[in-house]
Amino acid sequence: MYQKLYLYIIVIYIISLCHSYDLYRGYDFGTRMSYAEVKKHGLLLFKRHATKSFSYPLGTTITGIACVDLSPNKEATATITDGGINENFVKINFESERSTGLKYIVEIYTSSYKNLMENEVTRGTNLHYGKSIIKT
Repeated sequence: MYQKLYLYIIVIYIISLCHSYDLYRGYDFGTRMSYAEVKKHGLLLFKRHATKSFSYPLGTTITGIACVDLSPNKEATATITDGGINENFVKINFESERSTGLKYIVEIYTSSYKNLMENEVTRGTNLHYGKSIIKT
């Protein structure tokens, strides 16, 4: 009986170690990457919040976003609150658990409209921009 209980506790512990709140959206094929770090030290009994905004010139489109939590407890969350994929701007909100800080790496992959069209023509898919659909 104790062996089953011991095994159950080990399995739960391993699953809790693998849990992560990283954020991945879009793709990074044929694009350029922008890089940023978000760091805030923890305060006892308080959650830490941070908002990071990225914007790019017109004609540049965000194709992928990766927010990777580097903190040891992996309990912070990242959410996209405005913009994002197929836009030229994005606003990301970061929130930590109580008494812990924030430590994130943010990677944003962008491509110009011309490069997007060349990539999509070679793959033969459709692009959706607002209300219009560009068929290749």
